[in-house]
Amino acid sequence: MDLTQIIVLAVLGSIGALTIWLGWRIQKKGKIALAKDPQWEHISPKDYAAYTAKMGLACAIIGLGVLVTGVLAAFWMDLWVFFVPIPFWVGGGVLMAVTQMHYTGGFSS
Repeated sequence: MDLTQIIVLAVLGSIGALTIWLGWRIQKKGKIALAKDPQWEHISPKDYAAYTAKMGLACAIIGLGVLVTGVLAAFWMDLWVFFVPIPFWVGGGVLMAVTQMHYTGGFSS
């Protein structure tokens, strides 16, 4: 492992870990303010737990993709490694979009 791989591991690992932590805070602690602030006004109080659970999970999925990319890049500095997070971004993004549409009826605030 050379210095570049160590730096990539540190940066992507930190970003991934932070995103997973934020997702956990949104999901388990119900920290809806960590989600998009203006949107929570459109969610009924009985739906807060379900909304934050799904949005937190989506955030954690995206963070996991970034973390996995950092770990893989630490050992293989090939171009294919940077395509690994695409399914995580798509999966997390789709889950966020579906959740947003279901609980608020749209994307605008």
